Amino acid sequence: MKLCNHIVRVIISLSCAVCFIACSTTKHVPQGEYLLDKVAIVLKPDSISGNSVNISSAELHNYLRQHPNHKVLGFLKLQLATYNLSGRDSLKRVNRFLRKLGKPPVIYDSVLSRTSADQLRQTMINRGYMDARVDIVAGLNEKKRKADIKYIITPGQPHYIATVDYSIPDTAIARIIAGNMRRLPIKPGGLLDRRILEQERAQITTLLRNQGYYSFTKENITFSADTAEGAKDVNLTLLIKNKPLREADSLRFHKFRIANVIFVTDYNPGKDFGKRHFSAQDTVSYRGIRILYGDDHYLRPSILYDACSIRPGGLFCQRDIDLTYESLGRLSILRYVNIEMRPVDGDPENLDAYIMLTRGKKQVVSLELEGTNSEGDLGFGTSLTYQHKNLFHGSIRIRTRVTISV
Repeated sequence: MKLCNHIVRVIISLSCAVCFIACSTTKHVPQGEYLLDKVAIVLKPDSISGNSVNISSAELHNYLRQHPNHKVLGFLKLQLATYNLSGRDSLKRVNRFLRKLGKPPVIYDSVLSRTSADQLRQTMINRGYMDARVDIVAGLNEKKRKADIKYIITPGQPHYIATVDYSIPDTAIARIIAGNMRRLPIKPGGLLDRRILEQERAQITTLLRNQGYYSFTKENITFSADTAEGAKDVNLTLLIKNKPLREADSLRFHKFRIANVIFVTDYNPGKDFGKRHFSAQDTVSYRGIRILYGDDHYLRPSILYDACSIRPGGLFCQRDIDLTYESLGRLSILRYVNIEMRPVDGDPENLDAYIMLTRGKKQVVSLELEGTNSEGDLGFGTSLTYQHKNLFHGSIRIRTRVTISV
C-alpha cells in the first residue's frame, strides 16, 4: 500500500512539474494562429416530436477532421506539455528528443472545421434527417490565442419509410426473399437510415449466396425512394436487376454446384499466387475430395475431410466456405489458408473449390529469462519450452516447459 501511495505521489508530482514548466500551451503556436483548445458537438432534439436523436456524441466526434491535443486523466495535455518543454532551436538534440516524445499543438483550421460540419451533416442525412443543418460557433480568444469550436446540429424533421416494395424479375430469387421477409431489417415506419439499407443488401446477398448464387453480389441490389414534394414519408422500392455472368449467358442468375474439391497442401503464396494448375508428388482421393501432396504428407486425408464443409455435388454455399476457414484455422500446423472458387471450363454452372494450404513449423523451441521474487528473495529463472504442432499427422499440439530458478 505504501509503495502504491508513493507511486501515485510521484506521478502527481511529475505532472505538476510538467504543467509548471510548460504552463504556456501556446508556446509553439505561430503568431496569428490559434490553438484548438476545445471542441463540442450540440445535437438538438427532433424539431417535430422533441425527442432526442439516437446518435451518440462520441460517434459524431469520429467524423471531425480536427481534435484538440489528447488529455491524460481528462484534464492534462501531457503530450503537448512535453512538446512545449522543447526550445525553439530545432537543431538541438534535446529539443528534437522532446518534440519526438510529445505532440505538437493542434492549430485551428477553418477549412477543416467547415469540412467537419459537412461530414456531420452528411451523417445526419444518412440517418434519415435530410433537412439537417450544422452551424459552427467559433470562439477565438486573441489574447490567449486559443479557439473553442462548437458544432450545433439542428436535425429537422426526419424522413420515414411509408411502404416497401420489391422489384425482382427473377421469380426464383423473389420466392427466396419473400420466404425470409420477416428476417429482413427494412420495415414500414422506420427511419430512412442508409445503414439499414446496407444491412438489407448484405443480408439478401448472404441469403442468396448460401443457396447457390455464387455470382450474386450486393451491387446487384439498388433502392429507389419516391416522395411527394414537401412530404416526409418515403415509398421505398428495392430492385434486383438481372445481371448475366457472361454476355452469352441467359438473363437469369444461376445456381452453382461444386464439381470438385481439391486440396493443395504445399501452396506457396509468393510463388503460386494466380497459378491455374498445380503439380503434386502424390495425389490422394478420399471420400470424393482430391488432395495434392508435396514431399510431406503432413496431414492425414481424414483430418482434411473432416475440416472441410464443402462437398462435391452440393450447391455453392458461402456458409460452408466460412465454416471450412474456421475449421482449418484451428489446425495449428497450418500457417496460411486460402479458398478459391473457379468456374469449370466449358461448364458455366459448376465450380471447382481449390483449398490452398501452407504448412507452418512442426516443432518450436524457445528460451525465456524471467525474474523471480520468493518472499522478498530476488532471483532469476530460465524456461525452456518445446512445442510439437502436428503429432501423428493430426495437427495435435503438445507443449512441454522446463524452468530452472536460482
